[in-house]
Amino acid sequence: MLTLKEKHRSLLAFETVTDFLAKRLFQRYVNFQFSNQFNLYSCFSQSGRVPEKVFTYLLDLIGKPFKSPLIQKFQQRFPHYHLSEDSRRSTVLLHHPDGMVYSAEELLAMVLEKAKSYAEMAAGDNKKIKEAVLTVPPYFTQAERKSLIQSAQLAGLKVLQLMNTNTATALNYGVFRR
Repeated sequence: MLTLKEKHRSLLAFETVTDFLAKRLFQRYVNFQFSNQFNLYSCFSQSGRVPEKVFTYLLDLIGKPFKSPLIQKFQQRFPHYHLSEDSRRSTVLLHHPDGMVYSAEELLAMVLEKAKSYAEMAAGDNKKIKEAVLTVPPYFTQAERKSLIQSAQLAGLKVLQLMNTNTATALNYGVFRR
């Protein structure tokens, strides 16, 4: 039998997905510490010990040309990352010490796949999530927005809408917090 809270929750179409261990928004870290698997729970602590195997700040890399001054500043800020230029798209590739090479969009797709699995667990009843509304910072360019949509497609998500984070916060407050 569903409680009133569960009944009300199942009717909500707009809900922020949190991780189930910490009950908060999960970080955008990808950790390849153990045999090609990534783990979002221990990534933050691992980033201090083996920073070259933990990828983070992926939103700073997507959709930007490799020769962009922002990418050069990223390399200065994180010298432990080995970055190179994708010859086809002129964007950033990240090299793992074990020889694996990923685009920022592929790594972000891994994070979105994990978020998708959290959303499916929150939805319950073995419901599959195929569509999503994603939030983006208001300063994102069209190239960055297209890269985010590509990442979502790699994760198996159809993007219904990209919404500014400020608009999403206001909508959530206005609809659900009154």
